[in-house]
Parts: sequence; structure tokens; C-alpha cells
Amino acid sequence: MVNQCPHLTSADPTEMRDPYPAWEEARREAPVFWDERLGYWQITRYNDVVAAVTNTRQLSSEGFFSLVKVHPGNEHLLPRGFEYQAPSLANADAPVHTRIRKLANGPFQPRRVALLEPEIRKIADELIDTFLGDGSCDLVEQFTVPLSLLTIARILGMPPSDSHEMRRYSDERPASLNPNLTQREQAELFEHYGTYYDFLEHAIQRGRADPGDDLLSNLIACADAEGEPSLSEAELVSLVSTLIGAGNETTRYQISNMMLMLFRHPEQLAAVRADPGLAGAAVEESLRYFSSVKGNFRIATTDVTIGEVTIPAGALVQICWASTGRDETAFDRADEFDIFRREHVKHIAFSKGPHACLGAPLARLEATVALQQLLRRLPGLRMAEEPAYPDDYVEGVQVQGISRLRMAWDTTAASRAAG
Repeated sequence: MVNQCPHLTSADPTEMRDPYPAWEEARREAPVFWDERLGYWQITRYNDVVAAVTNTRQLSSEGFFSLVKVHPGNEHLLPRGFEYQAPSLANADAPVHTRIRKLANGPFQPRRVALLEPEIRKIADELIDTFLGDGSCDLVEQFTVPLSLLTIARILGMPPSDSHEMRRYSDERPASLNPNLTQREQAELFEHYGTYYDFLEHAIQRGRADPGDDLLSNLIACADAEGEPSLSEAELVSLVSTLIGAGNETTRYQISNMMLMLFRHPEQLAAVRADPGLAGAAVEESLRYFSSVKGNFRIATTDVTIGEVTIPAGALVQICWASTGRDETAFDRADEFDIFRREHVKHIAFSKGPHACLGAPLARLEATVALQQLLRRLPGLRMAEEPAYPDDYVEGVQVQGISRLRMAWDTTAASRAAG
């Protein structure tokens, strides 16, 4: 008999926006369960997730894009949009994954990332300057989105003017995985994929014509190397696409998730304001408590037993990293947000093993700098209104977070601080 969790399906729009109540039920009643509507298994407990992400022999990352359920009539839209979904960081196993990750790894090493701190602070301050005198703003639209886009563009060596196209794809890629899309909605998203890959090819051509000291130029050099290239053209396009999506989409929501939690716990916000050195702890606790990434997918290459449940060969599996952060068996007071806890270092919001998030050091730095600069530049910073549920929550299969967060501050004090 297939293990199922009563009354639980992650395809429900409400549960997609706030899966934590459903995950709590799953961890208690069926920690490894089959989701009938979505057609894949979910793993929700901390120990089971750790076992799954490190079991690359029986749980493969290849075939990741089988998650996309194509409506009849939309098949003809896929060839152009998906021809470049070549093996990349999210959808490849060793040795292919090892080769690609090694090529992209350099700029994301902690020492290299640390060198970006002054520039990230500068970007954050320039963004704050645009709304400093207004007294209120939407944190997501006016700060976290451009901050994450401009940062990943800087690393890749792409001009700020490319950020509009990068933003559109970053919004549409996770949306295309939504099982609640109508045939027409899915078709419109698929049609945009072709345009986006044209944009990527143009960026690569531009990088070939005028290479610089940046990640994109280095990757192009690998693809253009004489003899057997280290990176095929299809892999190059797919990798750049992955870096753009992962490099801004998850970070923007992680910052907004963190700020929401701090606004809801003003005593902890005040503590960070008084001691900016606590910003790192606030980032880690937000990753544990409200991670912007729900989890990633694997395909069972053989029958595989996780916990006490056997998942059949060929099954699609979602490994729910975010659920583990509130696992009562792994964390004391798991359902409480507390930046002063010591055990948040155990969280696996960035996964573990060979597929641990490449950009984790960058995401941590961006979130830390964002929090410090917001509190330094905007005295009296507070939430102007509670996000509306469900409209201001992301409806995503892989990504979760706050898509709109109004905040306010003392403009007179802010002007003095800026001066």
C-alpha cells in the first residue's frame, strides 16, 4: 500500500503558499509520503532528508525537468525552450556535475565572496537612497529584487541593463512548475523561454567579443577551449541560466522572509539594531525557520528505503529541506523564531552533500549586508502592514516566500543618518 498523508496535497494553492502546517502533519503521520495529485513522493523529516540528499547512488538528479507536467497542446512549445536544459548544477550527477561545479565554483568560494562585501553594501545604499525620503516602500520590489539581480549580474559580468530580462525569467521559471496553471498560462510561459534563451545567447556572444574578468567570460573560455572543451555550448547556456535564476530568486525571498520574522519579533529586531554583529545569527535563524527554498527533486534509480518507506524505482521525489527546519526531533522549540538559539547551525536550508548550494556564501553575505544597511539607514524601521495571505505569498513548487512587504521608517531621522 502506498504511504499517503491524509488530506495533504502540496498542489493545493493554500498549502503551496504556506506548507508548514501540512509538513507538520506529514512529519507526524507520514514523513515519507506519496502526493497523488502532483505525482511525486515527499520526504519531510530531518534525518530522512539528510539520508536522501547524501544518497546519490539511488536518488539521481538527472531527469529533474520531468517535474514539468505539460498540458496537451503545449508540446510544440518545448523544443526551443528546453533544448538547453542540458546537464547543469541542479540536474546532473557525478562525474558531469563534478566537472560543471568545479568550473563555476571559484567566484562563490567564501574568500572570493567576502571581497564583494563593499560593492554589495554600495548597491544596497544606492537602492535605499531611491526611497529614503518616502517614509515607506515595498521591501521586495524596491530593494530585495534589485539587490539580488544587480549582485549576480556583477559576478557574471553582465550590465545592469540586463536585469529586466533576468528578472522576468527568474519570475517565470518557477511559475512554470506550478501544477495549477491553465493550458494557456503554461503556453505563455513556455513561449517566453525561447525569447529568454535568445537573450542568453546574445549575452554569451557579447562576452566572446569583449571578454572581461568575470565568471561568464571564464565559462565562455572553457567552452571555447581547443581540443575537447570543458563545457559544451548547451551546458554553457544551461549553467548561466541556472546561475541567474538561483542567484537572485531565492535570495530576494530569503531577505523578505527574514525581515518579516524580525518585524514580527520586534525585541529581536531591536537587538540586531543595537548590535549589527547579530545580523548573521538572524540570517541563519531565518534560513532554519522560513527558508526560501522548499527543496529539490531526485529520481529513484532503484527501489530505495527512506525511513520505513520504500520508494519504487523510477519515482520522482521531492526532498523537503525547508520542512526539516521545524522538525521537533531535530530542534528544540522548533516552531519558535529565536535568533539567539545555538542549534540553528544544524539547518540544511542549503542542502548537504555534493549538491549543497554553490551560492550559499553569497546568499548569506547579501542577506547580512541587507539587514545591516536597512537598520543603519532607516531608523525606526518597522512593518507598515502585515502581508496579505494568500496574495502576498509565493505560490511555488520549489520556492516559497513573501512577494510583497510594506515597511515604514522615521524620515526625519533617516535624512539625518544619510547626511
